[in-house]
Amino acid sequence: PIWFNDPAAVERKLFDSPVDTRILDDFVDAHILSFYLINGKTHFDLFDINARELKKPVYAIQYCTIGIGFETPAYNTDTLVSPREYRQQMIAVAASGGAGFVHYSGSFVDGTFFVSIDRAMREIAAVEDYYFDGTRVDEAVTVGGTGAVEAENVDRFIGVRAHRAGNDVLVTLFNFDNEPYAALKLTMDWLTDGVWTMRDPTRDGDAWHAAANDLTVTLASQDIAFLLFRRER
Repeated sequence: PIWFNDPAAVERKLFDSPVDTRILDDFVDAHILSFYLINGKTHFDLFDINARELKKPVYAIQYCTIGIGFETPAYNTDTLVSPREYRQQMIAVAASGGAGFVHYSGSFVDGTFFVSIDRAMREIAAVEDYYFDGTRVDEAVTVGGTGAVEAENVDRFIGVRAHRAGNDVLVTLFNFDNEPYAALKLTMDWLTDGVWTMRDPTRDGDAWHAAANDLTVTLASQDIAFLLFRRER
């Protein structure tokens, strides 16, 4: 993957590895990009930049360092991918318009990873119509931090994707921080226009009235929140 939004970074990348995926667009059916050692918010932002820049479908292949034990000592613990992070990466790829996620297997990948993979697939199935057929409206949601995540750290640790489809707006929040939780304040001016309800589309449960413009969401470390807002009238 390449930081296409940064000309200097593009120049450095192509000097080190002269493979410009933009040129390959006309000659391939899809791009399978190696996100080796790229985790957290960096993974979230970088995949989105590439998915927006490239014309052909984009897949992310994840490098799970604990999957190949003989190489693991060469890296620090920041490069290790936990099952919780694995789920985040899968959903981030889907929410950013990715075509798929390639699992890098290994003998050190245990059953906890497959539990996370199963959960991620179930959650994506519940919201895929918004991710793949909806319109991206990330700018419709402003996220501020309180509590464990100070406001100035929101850009470092918090990711947001918003998709509009008809009378619905799906907001997907990601907390990439290792702190116990993040108390986030969401500002959505459009909630004042009409009557809106809110629910978690990945779980069974009733919807409730979304009256306030400022909504506080508490999100655990390395977790995701799915908020589906529907305009009732």
